[in-house]
Amino acid sequence: MSDIAVVNASPLIFLAGVDRLDLLRFAGNDEVIIPGMVWQEVVAHGRHAGTIATMIEKYSWFRQVPTPATIPDNVISWNLGRGESAVIACALANKGSTIILDDLAARRCARSLDVRLVGTLGLIIRGYQQGTVKDPRDLLFSMRERGMWVSDRVLANVLRGAGIEP
Repeated sequence: MSDIAVVNASPLIFLAGVDRLDLLRFAGNDEVIIPGMVWQEVVAHGRHAGTIATMIEKYSWFRQVPTPATIPDNVISWNLGRGESAVIACALANKGSTIILDDLAARRCARSLDVRLVGTLGLIIRGYQQGTVKDPRDLLFSMRERGMWVSDRVLANVLRGAGIEP
């Protein structure tokens, strides 16, 4: 697995909302990079910005980095959000890294560029498989209550894929 993961805003926000930022380590990394653009999205605009920033500062394995000065054309052509583009550009600059994001178009872009990725749901399932999450349904439903949009069908498929009855 890679030594570096690059995280987008939604996994940070939703995992912080259920006090499980520790699950970001299940991307198989020693360090989690937060591009500057993502940091701005999380801290400057969120209603719980101060709380999330304080939670992030508790972990020594987070590292804030500047947003890449140049986003590659093969990322720009996907017309993604600024945070998603920054995450993918950082991953491309750090060969072998894994990105942590949920946006469907960004996931498609990452796959087209052969960048490893995992989403918030995947991290929760990995935590369950490693024994640090007792019942993933509790976390998933709690995140949905806090605004994470995930369809019933996707949620059921993820749970079934992990051998858990939805």
